[in-house]
Order: sequence, then structure tokens, then C-alpha cells
Amino acid sequence: AINSRMGKVTVYVPEGEMVGAFGISDITLNSINLSNLRAAKTLKIENADLYSIDLGWCRSLSSLTLHGNHFSSLNIRGVNDGYQKTLLTDIDLSNNEIASVTLNDGCTIHHLDLSHNKLTELNLKDTDMLEWLSVKDNDLTTINLSYCTLMTDLDISDNNISSIVLPSENSFKRVHVEGNALTFA
Repeated sequence: AINSRMGKVTVYVPEGEMVGAFGISDITLNSINLSNLRAAKTLKIENADLYSIDLGWCRSLSSLTLHGNHFSSLNIRGVNDGYQKTLLTDIDLSNNEIASVTLNDGCTIHHLDLSHNKLTELNLKDTDMLEWLSVKDNDLTTINLSYCTLMTDLDISDNNISSIVLPSENSFKRVHVEGNALTFA
């Protein structure tokens, strides 16, 4: 069930069937109940003016897009160890108001977009599979990428970063660092 400013929207699914993907864009929502989307692989809620969301039961997600909402903090973890998102590879949380984010098991994430938020810190520990990262236009002052040995694309531009830790071995093809407080010897 979806509660919007225009009323309540209910999505019906035939008995015995599972929803594999769900998307909604440019519709203002007051709330959304995702507890029955346990088998959904793709979830996309864009420009919906949401302030909170419970993703605890969505354990089958491989792609998550929550672009253009009003989240100030976001917890992507499951409700318990049995509901962790071990398939989640692509995450787009850009254009929100996120000051803190709790990611699931970082070792499955390949693409992570946290651009245009309010992050002051970001823990990328155990993000060994991360290939693409954008944290453009946040409030970061330091970033540690030592675990990100497979990363090919990085955009940390328009932050206040003065310190960056790079992996000893890396695969970078594209790196954007402009608009920071970095000094190079």
C-alpha cells in the first residue's frame, strides 16, 4: 500500500505470484509499505518526497534507486541476519539529504552513488567489490579507499577533502577530485 497526497494506492498481485521489480517516479508519497516486496530484485523510488523508508524485508534486491527524496539517514540493512541484502550490487541514493548511511554487507556492492547529499563521513570498509563510486557534492573531509582495489571510476569532487587514502593496488580509469582541499607534493 502506498499513501500519497492524492490518496492511497494499493498494488495487487495475483495469488502465488511475486513482484520482481517495483518503480515509481515523480509522485509525492507520504509513506510506502514494502514489507511484501521480499522477492523484488529491483526497487526504484525517484523524486517521491519521502522522508523515511523501511527496507528491512527487501532481501532479494540487486538494484536500489532512491534518488531525489528527503532522507537524512538511511539504513539498508535487513531486520536480522537472515534478511541481509547479499545480492545488492547497485545503489543510487543521490540527491537526498543523507548525513549518515548504514550499508549492508559492503562486499557485494559494485556501484554506489551517494552524490549530492550531506555526508561528513563514509565507512567503505569491506567494499572490496566496489568498482564505481560517486560522493560528489557532500561535506567529506577525508576518504579511505584502501579496500577498494577493483575501483575503476571515482568521483569525490566538490567536497572538503584534504586527505585521501588510496589502495596500494588499484584499477582507476577515471578519477575526479576537483573542488577539494587536496594538496599534492
